[in-house]
Formats: sequence, structure tokens, C-alpha cells
Amino acid sequence: MNRIVSKATMVLIAILLAAGIWVAASSGNIDLLFFMLLALMLYLFWIWKSLNIIIDERLVAIYEKTAVRTLETAVLLLLFFSLFILILGYYAGASNLLVWGYALMQNIVLIMVIYLLFWLYYSRKFGA
Repeated sequence: MNRIVSKATMVLIAILLAAGIWVAASSGNIDLLFFMLLALMLYLFWIWKSLNIIIDERLVAIYEKTAVRTLETAVLLLLFFSLFILILGYYAGASNLLVWGYALMQNIVLIMVIYLLFWLYYSRKFGA
């Protein structure tokens, strides 16, 4: 009986979080959306901790290498796409395309900074 109540509570919390995210996104309330997404991350972390998953270190290393390669490819594709948008906006004289291209560039720089922070953390942790 305890497990049924626990699972029903988890489903209810997930539904309430999804409804809150839907309301925040549809109303344009960025602060509420930020806190709802933070609550969702905490909820998912709580589920992960309650599962007591034992992680194999070899699989983690394989997944990390795959994730890094995927991230590098995605950053390169975004870089080429934003350069294409910038060139198109420059030659067409469309200022909104230039703004969009610069915004994409800023996102790419943010991704690169996060990537470098993870690289620094793992290089100090594993001595690579």
C-alpha cells in the first residue's frame, strides 16, 4: 500500500510540475518558469537518488567521450549556421538577421565556456 501511495504522489507531483511549467511558459512569466524548471530538476534528482543506481565507471567514461564528441559537433554546426545567418543578414541588409546571428554567437560562446569549465574540472579530477 505504501508503494502505491508513493507512486501516486510522484505522479501527482509530476503532473503539478508539468502544469506549472505550462502556465509559466504560456503566460510569459520567466521568473515562475525558472523556478518551476529548478523544481523539476530537483524532483528528477530526488527520483534518481531514490533509485540507488550503481554506475559502472567504464560506461561513464564511454558516455562522457560520446557526449563530448556530440557537443563539439553541435557547437561546430551552430557556429557555421550562425556565420551563415550573419553573412546572409549582412549582404541582404536585414538587421534582424544580424541580431539573430549575434545572439546565436553569444549562445555558442556560453556553450564553449561551460565546456571549458567541465574540461577543467575533469582534467583536475582525473589528471588528464
